[in-house]
Amino acid sequence: MKVPELSDASLDGLRSFDQLSLVNAIDSLRSSGIDHYVSLPQIIVCGDQSSGKSSVLEAISGVPFPIKSTICTRFPIELVLRNAPVEALEVRIVPHQSRSESDQQSLLSFNKTLESFSDLPELINSAKSAMTVLTPGMSFSRDILRIEIHGPDRPHLTIVDLPGLIHSETKDQSVDDVTLIQEVVQGYMKQERTIILAVVSAKNDHANQIVLRLCRTIDPRGRRTLGIVTKPDTLLQGSPTEQKFISLVKNDDIKFSLGWHVLRNLDSEEGSYSLEHRNTREEYFFSRGSWAGIPTSSLGIKNLRSRLSKLLVQQIAIELPALITEIETKSTWCISQLNQMGKPRESMEEKRAYLVQLSQSFQRLVTAATEGTYNDKFFADATTGFDKRLRAVIQKLSIAFSAEMRKNGREYVLSSQAGCKSRVVTHEQLCEEVMDLVEKTRGRELPGLLNPMIISDLFRKLSSPWEDIASSYVEKVWKATQAFLNHALKAVTDNGTAEAIMNVALRPKLAQIRENLHVKLDELLQPHREGHPITYRDNFENDLLQDGFNEEAISSAIEEKLRRFLRAGPSSPSVSISGHFNLQALHTELLELHRPYFENARYNAKCAIGYVDKYYEAALGRLIDDIAVQVIESNLVSALEQILDPLTIVKMTDSEINQIAGETEETRETRQLLQNQLDTLNKGTDIFQRHQRSGIFTLAQELQQQIDKQSFWHSDSPKADIEAGEDPKFAEEVQSISDEFSANDEAITPQNDGIHAKVEGLDAEEGAELALLEKRKLKKKGKHALKKDRDRYDFFKARETLA
Repeated sequence: MKVPELSDASLDGLRSFDQLSLVNAIDSLRSSGIDHYVSLPQIIVCGDQSSGKSSVLEAISGVPFPIKSTICTRFPIELVLRNAPVEALEVRIVPHQSRSESDQQSLLSFNKTLESFSDLPELINSAKSAMTVLTPGMSFSRDILRIEIHGPDRPHLTIVDLPGLIHSETKDQSVDDVTLIQEVVQGYMKQERTIILAVVSAKNDHANQIVLRLCRTIDPRGRRTLGIVTKPDTLLQGSPTEQKFISLVKNDDIKFSLGWHVLRNLDSEEGSYSLEHRNTREEYFFSRGSWAGIPTSSLGIKNLRSRLSKLLVQQIAIELPALITEIETKSTWCISQLNQMGKPRESMEEKRAYLVQLSQSFQRLVTAATEGTYNDKFFADATTGFDKRLRAVIQKLSIAFSAEMRKNGREYVLSSQAGCKSRVVTHEQLCEEVMDLVEKTRGRELPGLLNPMIISDLFRKLSSPWEDIASSYVEKVWKATQAFLNHALKAVTDNGTAEAIMNVALRPKLAQIRENLHVKLDELLQPHREGHPITYRDNFENDLLQDGFNEEAISSAIEEKLRRFLRAGPSSPSVSISGHFNLQALHTELLELHRPYFENARYNAKCAIGYVDKYYEAALGRLIDDIAVQVIESNLVSALEQILDPLTIVKMTDSEINQIAGETEETRETRQLLQNQLDTLNKGTDIFQRHQRSGIFTLAQELQQQIDKQSFWHSDSPKADIEAGEDPKFAEEVQSISDEFSANDEAITPQNDGIHAKVEGLDAEEGAELALLEKRKLKKKGKHALKKDRDRYDFFKARETLA
């Protein structure tokens, strides 16, 4: 089949670069289907409905599209131009992933071969019918009509024409249609490697056109947006409206880093026409009137093709390293997911073998976590992976438990502390309470003696908060362990199998472990709740002797009284005393020191308080350690060593194995999707390896280095650049220099020839701006002089390099 050649050589501009091998590599990737998983550099045409998008696409590609005023694009049309030795023109439908299996198969069967471009409009209507977009309730579609044109004279390029954005619903276009088109268009625009051709019709006020609002939202810095004004011939010459659009094209209004362009396409009502006729009419229109003052590089289809070619090659060169990294990262992720899922499991032996292998990997993580060796990548870093580091989590909870017991473990305290929940009492209040308790607990002891059981009663009251604090601690450790086991399972298998293992094998064991923990805790607490105080610590008696009523304390008090009355203490061997002293007062104060011994009830109460306080400290430390060792370590951590070991798998019944390792239809589909994705990504890797021999990486690196050399700084705050905006004074300087340049390249004056040579490939206005930026950089030695405008400087230098 012979595809007719384009007599106007409309695509020559897209094939005229030494860097064509870069485009070849990207086109090979697209052919492999990798664009389903990673974003590839492409050009999209978007705009409001009836803005002239299809005419722009036709003018760029040379492929005739139906552009009657009553017809609009009702689905994305992806035009794929490929350089190939065999000429062919194929049209097929790529169904959206949201389609049912049967619908996808039906649409995939739509694969047509054309003999002539003139058959394309009819074929597009056939595609509409196949997608059922002509039926009520489904005016637009997410499916893609892919038109592939192969031939030795064709470039490698992909252009996508998107449905026009609708302002409001009509009888033929529902609210759902408006929403659907917005979602489709924004989905393409948000792909970071996409060049956006924002088509703006001169028939309507640009401020009211949806496409510009979307561009400002999705690409706020305008780095990858090129504005295109269509239908300039509908404007009244010299009118204010025409001047507004001329200002727009000059980048004075809505500023895009890639600038603006103007096309004059023939109206669909003018009837049939050849592309040569279209181009002639366009050149004639721009040679007259106000548009003649616009730089020629921003006018007409020929200059637009050249402009797009440079932008596409530059973007490919910049994006290539990130694209390779993304493919490698996603390939690694697919392999990891497939490894977690394991090989397909059909027989009982395969299922059991899979679980045995899984249990070994699982127990290795458990052992590492309990021993505190966090070398495996599963544990991540200490911040993001802390909840996976079980030993560290237990240590933190145990330290917090100890602090909580010491802070809030007493039922009462003699002085308030920040955050303390205990009851605050004075020493006198406490003595009164204890004396009352002594009175009510008298036994067979002689009058004036203390019943030993009072110590037990006081201790149980003082330590009453222990049980709640300890139970809360055990629960926290148990829940942290359960969370860790969930993480570990999901690290060695897929989510479905992990959930099955947790439900069938681990959750019953964890419930038993939890019960054992509380049984052991209750066993440790019981002596403190029901027994009598027991301790044989060597220093316990010595601690009691340091109480406020012991000999040392009384001696110290007597010494203080003597010093106050006699100005000398017992430490002095002798002292000469002269003068008069109130011995009666001294006698009274010394007697007061011994009064507790004369008041047996109060003395006994204070002794009891002292005994309980000292025993409390001894019992508290012992209990904290016992809980940490006998409850947590012996009944929880030790139980994890065999919670899902291979022997556990061997002992499982066939029914349990099926419940855990039996694959659902969803699991099989997921594995197939992952394998398909990995195969496609591997094709991409193979393509890069083949093209590496052709030198595309060297070419890309050289181009990137040339771009980088023009940048004398690195942006630390893109946000600051946005907020900074454009310096009005700088804009005026640019305009003043721009006025020195003629809009026509042939009108460049001799004194400007040197500057023009430097900025070849830029239009006059852009050249003026770059020249001023160069002047600023040299004057202020570059480093910070262009802070607000460094992005535009980089962009212009890149354009200069490509030229």
